Amino acid sequence: MQNRRYRWLALALATAACIVLVVAIDIATAAPAAAAPPPRAAGRAGPPAVAYQPPVDAPVIEGFRAPATPFGPGHRGLTYGTVSGDPVLAAAPGVVMFAGPVAGAPWVTVGHPDGLRTAYGPLATIAVAAGDAVAAGDPVGTASGPLVFTVRAGDAYVDPALVVGGVHGTVHLVRDVASLPKVPARSFGLDIVPSPAALWSAVSGVRRHLTDQFVALEGATPAPLLLHTVSALWDWRSRQATCTPAAAPPPPVAGRRVAVLVGGLGSSSDSASIDRLDTKALGYASADVVRFSYRGGIVPAPGTSSPELAGLPRTPYEPADTIDDLEVAGHRLAGVLAAVVDAAPPGVVVDVYAHSQGGLVTRLALAELAAQDPAALARLGVVGLIGTPNGGAPLASLAGTLTRDPLRAALVDAGARAAGLDFDPSDPAIAQLAPGSALLRRLAAKGLPAGPTVVSIGARGDVVVPAPATALDGATNVIVAVDGLDDHAALPAAPAVTRELALARAGQAPTCESAADVVADTVWGDVVRSGERFVDATRGP
Repeated sequence: MQNRRYRWLALALATAACIVLVVAIDIATAAPAAAAPPPRAAGRAGPPAVAYQPPVDAPVIEGFRAPATPFGPGHRGLTYGTVSGDPVLAAAPGVVMFAGPVAGAPWVTVGHPDGLRTAYGPLATIAVAAGDAVAAGDPVGTASGPLVFTVRAGDAYVDPALVVGGVHGTVHLVRDVASLPKVPARSFGLDIVPSPAALWSAVSGVRRHLTDQFVALEGATPAPLLLHTVSALWDWRSRQATCTPAAAPPPPVAGRRVAVLVGGLGSSSDSASIDRLDTKALGYASADVVRFSYRGGIVPAPGTSSPELAGLPRTPYEPADTIDDLEVAGHRLAGVLAAVVDAAPPGVVVDVYAHSQGGLVTRLALAELAAQDPAALARLGVVGLIGTPNGGAPLASLAGTLTRDPLRAALVDAGARAAGLDFDPSDPAIAQLAPGSALLRRLAAKGLPAGPTVVSIGARGDVVVPAPATALDGATNVIVAVDGLDDHAALPAAPAVTRELALARAGQAPTCESAADVVADTVWGDVVRSGERFVDATRGP
């Protein structure tokens, strides 16, 4: 018990230290709010000047309204009074970054030489493809009705009225560390500390900004911590009559079953945390366990597959393959699940176990099977989502925040390299993992399809995917304690996870918890999630 207290204390101190470090960097690199932009250093080239023009010949019927919070209500662009069939033109020269459906409607995104991105939609038709070079005035498609036109600098939306109709080369939402006044930082061997006057101005701005952000965060969180705790205890009391006593072992499940494993962000065909799941203890023969490849098919396995599964296509993949569009991965997984169901003998149930990001890929595959192959969906038994960011991973959004200035971008890059990843916050998967992303909203709107038994398991001390973010409507939601500081990666191998999945396979309720454990789950999960949201929201005045 004493070691457990020390473990939680160490984890809390580590989390607090990370938050303090990021806030300290924010203060040290924040430019004075009222100061004029310093002159550009001699010989340092700025972004190329780009001339923008309206994308359509129609009046603006709704202007730009910045949201009060990152995911709050607002209007992030201009809406033009176009009618169906009106031509939509590129506002400036650039390269098409995306051309395809978003929430069922066609959209086009163009990246420009000055770093801005413009988006056009919803469209009736698309006249370009990703990778195409366009000039100002080139058609990108036709309107399906009123056209929404947005401009983004990094992750921040810019009022298009400030850009259209002029030459842009000076909209800088990213602070430039090299342009700040400096004094030597001898104790650190770095030249990154602003002058006392600039530091005082930055601190004053941070204080004002934090006051605003505390108000904004109240709307970003579902409820105050006390209300969360009371609600959790109420639910706990209602479960006491049906939960499974901790001393009761899960009953064995008769009959042969097949397991499909799905790895998460940064996994590869050679290594994935989901491989540590104790499938033998769950009752699977090693020949009946396969793992999904993000390139399609299953990964080449050193062992021997059962004769029925031996014919499945086998494709290796690298960590870089896990940062591509998750909807593409979901489509590929749907094909693999259908193929496994077809290959398995009649009466053999197919279960799916996914870790972290792999759980979102699995949910996308389930939605596709429900729409296109209900027979395959009916053959699925238990779907175990382990550490899945159903509510989004705050660190994915925080990564975008941290890379908005060079110093913090270097820290993020170093961490990614240490993890064997080469990612950018604009990579599709990273953006889709962020709380409030379009992908997460669509999944929430669809809900879980009827049929499989879905259980979502989170770890109390997980700082990568806080336990509250794993909760999923329609699933059996469980929070477990994991031994070790690396809760997220260790979660699939935890005996508590094996037990909960075995209970789900046997059709039994989750393990009974004490009231103290419920409070600890709620408080710690909310503290971690709110802390990460706070750091993300308070990135400086």
